[in-house]
Amino acid sequence: MKIKLKITLQVNAVTRIIFKYFIFSRIINIKERRPVDFDSIIFYSGSSIDPMRIFISKKMTKVLDAVDKGDGKLLANVREIPESASSKAEMILQSAMDAEIGGVANIGKPVLDAPVDNGKIGIAVYAGVNGVAAVDEKGINVSTYPISTTMEFSKMKKL
Repeated sequence: MKIKLKITLQVNAVTRIIFKYFIFSRIINIKERRPVDFDSIIFYSGSSIDPMRIFISKKMTKVLDAVDKGDGKLLANVREIPESASSKAEMILQSAMDAEIGGVANIGKPVLDAPVDNGKIGIAVYAGVNGVAAVDEKGINVSTYPISTTMEFSKMKKL
């Protein structure tokens, strides 16, 4: 339960600070505990179903392997920000990491192996539902629902 909460808080805090819209969801391949490349893609603009729900229901993750063995497949979202904002974004992300709020897998152009629009850089962020995917991998039936609201990080309480 604590792991799920931490992942969710990390992603919500980091993504609310820097950028507003997901571009697409992907499965991120983890090798030796590091993100290396992407597998499978669903663009948010091309789907009426939350991509994370699709990936989980199709059993495409290997969250437990990533945690236990260092090699697996995690859910991630990719967002884009203007290149001109990259220094400010890196500063904000560093502040978040200093506060023990992580969740960013990679920043760049391209971001891992994903192309990024001209004048933008990509930021790959681990999805908050990776904990739910791990529960599903254990054979426990779970249901996920797209985010229906957001909350300011300052209003959250440590449990």
